[in-house]
Amino acid sequence: MKKLIILFTVVLTLVSCNSKNTIRIGGELQNGEGKLVKLNVLNSDKGTLIDTIRLEAKQKFSFKFQSEEPNFYVLSVGNKVINLFAEPGEKINLNADYNKINDYSVVGSKGSEDIKQINIDLAEAQVQIDSLVQVYLTKNANSELEASKAGIDQAFSKVYIDHRKKLIRYIITNQNSLVSIYALYLKYKDGNYVLNDNSDINYIRLVAEKLSETYPDHPQTAMLLNDLNNINGTINNMMFKGIMTHTESHIPNIVLPDVKGDTISIYDYKGKYILLNFWASWSKKSVDFNPQLVKVYNKHKRKGFEVYAVALDSEKENWQKAINFDQLPWINVNDYSYPESYVAKIYNVNALPTNFLISPDMDIIGKNLSAKDLDRILVKELK
Repeated sequence: MKKLIILFTVVLTLVSCNSKNTIRIGGELQNGEGKLVKLNVLNSDKGTLIDTIRLEAKQKFSFKFQSEEPNFYVLSVGNKVINLFAEPGEKINLNADYNKINDYSVVGSKGSEDIKQINIDLAEAQVQIDSLVQVYLTKNANSELEASKAGIDQAFSKVYIDHRKKLIRYIITNQNSLVSIYALYLKYKDGNYVLNDNSDINYIRLVAEKLSETYPDHPQTAMLLNDLNNINGTINNMMFKGIMTHTESHIPNIVLPDVKGDTISIYDYKGKYILLNFWASWSKKSVDFNPQLVKVYNKHKRKGFEVYAVALDSEKENWQKAINFDQLPWINVNDYSYPESYVAKIYNVNALPTNFLISPDMDIIGKNLSAKDLDRILVKELK
């Protein structure tokens, strides 16, 4: 009897464990009678078939399977697809019309809901782009393009910029989620990536580093890290720089308020050697570094050297006191939004102080330099 109880307990434990890892994806596909519905799991960039169901008169389908980790899934009917993301234990319900499959509804999975919204934003941007292309072609055919070109170009830029901002906002607020990978690789129908600026390597790096902590053994993390390494390889292994060069502005711009409330851009100092220094009055290491930096600054400031110091202080009074106490003579600005600082995330600031030495051409040529190393470089460069 005791053996039976033990066996029964083991069986219950196994069933319980399995239920936690069970994923259910089901729903209804209207106008889909007789069609094959396939479900694939994406292992890095390749799909593996999980199951196939032929829809009957009720047009309902249901897939049930085990998974120990979250992943991307593709539900396909012919050449029509729905992209999904599922966590172990989730029950996802879909409702779609085969003739309007992109208008599907999905519940039971935040990741799948996020993917749907990302695709909605993409579709809306694509509609605007297509409309502007038609205007461009029409005016070009009627020899009216020259007078309208500036306005059309401006409209194009606004569509791209607005859409890009939405995508970046999602990535930054969901950097621990694998769904951010989907956002990173989003494309327009012409094959161009939404995030196609050279400086967008920062978002790849941001997500890759976070996912390396959260999902270190996941195939999607490995794929992202591999892509990041390949990109870094194309720029002569300049990964230590933290930021990839850009054709117009080599580093992401920073525009923040100074003590008086006036906004100052780091690009205002293009043509000089700039030390971009992230610090805070509450960081002892930051405060200890400042007097050392003052000596280097006073030595080289007349030769073409500037310090752009970004404080991550939520209290303006504490920040001002620290500036006054050490008599910090350089450009002092503050990002009051810390710890949600957009700038700190873009520059991958994980500790204070963090500094970057920027060349007159706005390339990063050094990172986390000591006062001694900074002085040595400036002596050499500012002859």
